[in-house]
Amino acid sequence: MSLLYHLRTTLHTLRLRLSFMSDIHLNRLLAPYGEGSSTVDHTYAIDSLESMYINGNPRIHDCIISEIALWKMKAVPNHEFLMASVEYNGHVIGALHIERTVLPTENRSVNASSVSVASSSSSAQHFAHDPIIICSTDNVDHHTASAEMIAYHIPAGTSPLHVSSVVAACAVLNKAFPMYDIFKNQCYWYAGLAFRLLAGNGNVQRPKNTGQRAGEVAKFFSVMKEPKLDEHAKEFRPLYVEKLQAIEHEVTEKRRKDSDAADKADAERRAKEAERRADQSDRRAAELELELQKLKELYQGASATASQGLSTA
Repeated sequence: MSLLYHLRTTLHTLRLRLSFMSDIHLNRLLAPYGEGSSTVDHTYAIDSLESMYINGNPRIHDCIISEIALWKMKAVPNHEFLMASVEYNGHVIGALHIERTVLPTENRSVNASSVSVASSSSSAQHFAHDPIIICSTDNVDHHTASAEMIAYHIPAGTSPLHVSSVVAACAVLNKAFPMYDIFKNQCYWYAGLAFRLLAGNGNVQRPKNTGQRAGEVAKFFSVMKEPKLDEHAKEFRPLYVEKLQAIEHEVTEKRRKDSDAADKADAERRAKEAERRADQSDRRAAELELELQKLKELYQGASATASQGLSTA
């Protein structure tokens, strides 16, 4: 394996771990009420993350996916997954770990590597578990330490990807094929298709001399052919675009409603302030009128006393 590859992967991990002056973290932007931990990873279902994105801190909508990387575990059966680096205002604030595994049960491991490709056809299908893990910048290296990057895509600045893009890609795949099929819809299929939907027709980079290929087990058994994935990606793209537009529409509506609510609250605040000032003015006017009345009475009393004095004189 080349020194250049080691350097690239090391710099990739280091870049995700570098601290920055801002206290903005991906977990906190997505978590309800901004109470997410900045150092602990959190795992969410796709629909939960979609809701969190729509209703999260408005800053999350300005975050971009700075890189999508396809990773492959070094140990057989070489489980594949994606890591999406998330940036805000030029700073990495976390990453999204995207993968397909088997729905956990009491007697079955969550990790897809526990499922042998030699399983019989009668047990080839299980309910899929398609979590999205929100990774803190400190923990990204833990997710990739035993894996090898086999492809990556850096979105162009003119065509940015957002967290909604990741949610949309995962949502359409999960909805279309909610079952984990060892021979058809396993981790290689899921990661490979999600990667293609997100990368689109963009520039896909492949590190040299990685020693591993997408969709292969033990470097020789091809479970998922790349041309087939390219074909499937074309079929799923309209669904992906439709889902992405639906999510962004929800975001726009949420912003509009929040803006309307803020305007209404501001108008009510101004009305109450005007009413308070009017009441204050009325009270002050009443106080002045009372003081004036007292002055008049004092003046009248003084005048009467003076008149009596003159009469007596």
